[in-house]
Amino acid sequence: MSYPSHSSSVPSILRIPPHWLKYSSPVAYLLAKSCNSTRTAVLSHAVFFDFCNDEKRFARILLERKSNLWLFRTHQQRFCGDFVIVDMSDPDPEQRKVYALDLKQGASLKQGGGGAGIQFKNVPIAVLDIAERTGIISPELVVEKLCGDASEILAFFGVR
Repeated sequence: MSYPSHSSSVPSILRIPPHWLKYSSPVAYLLAKSCNSTRTAVLSHAVFFDFCNDEKRFARILLERKSNLWLFRTHQQRFCGDFVIVDMSDPDPEQRKVYALDLKQGASLKQGGGGAGIQFKNVPIAVLDIAERTGIISPELVVEKLCGDASEILAFFGVR
């Protein structure tokens, strides 16, 4: 399946480096760094990447305890889940594991996309965006979909 390139527009993903989570709202700056769009476009889309408190806490804990994982925030109106995670443990981009996450407060963990409704509909676009913008993965990688409470997803990744 082929997806259109988004390399010069506002991306569907935004990498969140661990050190940026200490700032109250790093999204606009990170978005401006990651795309070639106008300042107005960047600012108008920044709200779609912002975190609620639970999501920011999840991201901070995950990145503090799992340095092998790269976390990407997804554009919240593009149906790519809440986050995409790339496990950088394997040096070969063709072999890395990729996870799409949809956080659901209080929900038990469901693997395969159940419970997310249409939230995972455009995950392949987010994966293509990551592949094109970073080169860290192949766009053809199979994505494991996880839906559930942040604590359940953290436990899946071995974070207690």
